[in-house]
Amino acid sequence: MKKSILLVLVLFISTNSFTQKNWFIVYTDSTSLVNDGNEITKQFIADVKKISPDLKFEVTTVLNTTPYLIYFDPSGAVKTANLPIWSQVI
Repeated sequence: MKKSILLVLVLFISTNSFTQKNWFIVYTDSTSLVNDGNEITKQFIADVKKISPDLKFEVTTVLNTTPYLIYFDPSGAVKTANLPIWSQVI
């Protein structure tokens, strides 16, 4: 009995100590969604430039729910990372 209580306690503590917080956020405001998307995009581009400084990789984040949920569109003059608001998708 003591072993099972100890096991449950250890599993609970380890699960809570190693889980990542705030992986997903549900946005109701499109401006906040696009602003956070722009920040993530800038961080991603900076990481790509660290690996390959000569690579030209420019992306714009936009609010768009069609034809897919979250997707990258490389066609056209401006490459876009398309993000939806969940209430517009349902």
